[in-house]
This record gives sequence, C-alpha cells and structure tokens, in this order.
Amino acid sequence: MATSSADIESELKRFGLPQYRLGEFLGSGSYGRVWAAENTSTNPVTKVAVKKIVFGLLSEDPTLRAFNARRVLREVTFLGYFRNHPHIVTLLDIAMSPERNCILAVMEAADTDFGKAHGQRHLGFDEPGEVHDVPAALRPALHAQVQRGSP
Repeated sequence: MATSSADIESELKRFGLPQYRLGEFLGSGSYGRVWAAENTSTNPVTKVAVKKIVFGLLSEDPTLRAFNARRVLREVTFLGYFRNHPHIVTLLDIAMSPERNCILAVMEAADTDFGKAHGQRHLGFDEPGEVHDVPAALRPALHAQVQRGSP
C-alpha cells in the first residue's frame, strides 16, 4: 500500500490522474489519508485535495468492511449530485485502482474539515449563535437532490 507522497504521486499517474501535483500531507480521516495538491492542467493552477481510500483499511471484519465501502461509495455519489453547491466541496475527479481495492478522490480544497471545525466550539462560524444557520444552508442542496430524485 502506497503511503508516501512519492507513492501517491505515482498512483495518480497509474490511475490516470497525472495532472495533479501532490503537496503536503494534511492528515488522516475516517476513510483515508488526505494531501493538498494542485491541478497543473488549469490556468492558473488550482488548489485541490487528494484523498486515498483503501477499502481494506475500513475494517478487519469483512461484513463491516463491505458496509463501510458502500458508505464511502454513497458519499462519493452524493458529492457528484451536489456538484457546485456553495456549501459542499465539489468532487472534481475520482479513479479506482486496477485492483479495485482503493480509490483516489480529488476534491476542491477547503479551508478546514469537519473534524477540525467540530473541535471548535462554534463549528467555524463567526458567532456561536450562527450554528442554527447550518440547516438553512443545507436546504438548497436537499431541495436539489429531491428535484433530481434519489441516487
């Protein structure tokens, strides 16, 4: 399993995503590891995030691993449905390994992630009282999903 930046850079090419140049390692989350990156095919070069999700690492229990793999794929599907929504990161590219044991997901860069925002008492909003605006911000995305039909 590739874990170094050089290994991931090589995998980007092997997965057919050579236009992304890896930057610093940002951290690990529930489903994988994330790196800052740049899309070198855009002018100007744009900042993105590359997330590597290895299905085998989701759990040692095969039943739980299959369940978690379905959750990951459902999340990726939802990111596709909510493309260009102002409150949800846009999924730009995705590729599965030839062995079908991991995926690389390329998303627009965000200034924070849910884990870091959740660790802050006010979830990254200017004022703690603004948390009530989260459902209002998500309402247009949910409405768009209903208009399209369920995934």
